[in-house]
Amino acid sequence: MMDYKKTQAPNDTVNRDPMSLCEDTGNIYESVVIIGKRANQISADIKQELSKKLSEFASTQDNLDEVFENREQIEISR
Repeated sequence: MMDYKKTQAPNDTVNRDPMSLCEDTGNIYESVVIIGKRANQISADIKQELSKKLSEFASTQDNLDEVFENREQIEISR
């Protein structure tokens, strides 16, 4: 699994030339589909990692008081 915290991705929005995106495929729409699929893969990986971390805090009892007292789980979910 990739560590997304250590990537060199910029924190701010980067303007890109739309025509440079289609240099490899020759079709801007195909490039957008590829970018979208990759974004979905990354999103699924992050969601899976978060679910794995949150499952460590899962309890067998449904006690509402415990939910409010578990600060670590709240911090991870943020």
